[in-house]
Amino acid sequence: MESKQRAHLPQGKGKLLHSFMMGTSEDVDDSEGVSLIELMEAQNILIAEKSKFEGIFTTNTNPLTMVQPIYCYL
Repeated sequence: MESKQRAHLPQGKGKLLHSFMMGTSEDVDDSEGVSLIELMEAQNILIAEKSKFEGIFTTNTNPLTMVQPIYCYL
């Protein structure tokens, strides 16, 4: 999926916030893990908006949270 999405991302230096990977501790249960990922995504959006990035790219390797929607912001 990652390679398919790259073509739709803003091109050029300074236009994309790449947060690389998000993850949670194996010590938290599934419900808490999803809540933590949602919190981190919300913070990434706030940082990107404040810094005037045109997009955010994050690699998610957790099958449980991969079903989260792809967010768009302006």
